[in-house]
Amino acid sequence: MPDYIALEGDIYTPWINASETIHTIVIKEGVTTIGDFAFYACRNLTSITIPNSVTSIGSNAFWGCTSLSSVTFPNSVTSIGDAVFLNCPNLTEINFPRNLKTIGGCTFFGCTKLTSITNPNPVPVAIKLDVFHGVNKSACTLEVPANAVSAYKNAEGWKEFDIVGI
Repeated sequence: MPDYIALEGDIYTPWINASETIHTIVIKEGVTTIGDFAFYACRNLTSITIPNSVTSIGSNAFWGCTSLSSVTFPNSVTSIGDAVFLNCPNLTEINFPRNLKTIGGCTFFGCTKLTSITNPNPVPVAIKLDVFHGVNKSACTLEVPANAVSAYKNAEGWKEFDIVGI
């Protein structure tokens, strides 16, 4: 999937004029990248299905998808770009993939209802402090492998969460 661009504040995707009517997105197997701004401002989007072929999600891909409540990434995803879920205030649950290597800045900025994160990676991914800006981290449960609890409790950007071992 290509990257889409913002010109003078406007985003141009083939479905931008229908963005208010999109409720479900099913990305087909074989797609390896979700491009920058791909589903920008699909305000009524409630469900995303990401196939195992996707390895990276571009910057701002789901920015402003204000009805989205949960996201599960397949284990194939290794990179999540900047501001991917910025301004998704109804996002309550995230399930990260085990093989995740990078999370861009401001990725979950403004996800104020986030209460549950599952992260099976035994090694905390290094993140910028603004990744979860606006999230009440002490009220958000971060489930990690039991043998990784100590590592997460000492990792910048993660240690403020309510960390529990699974």
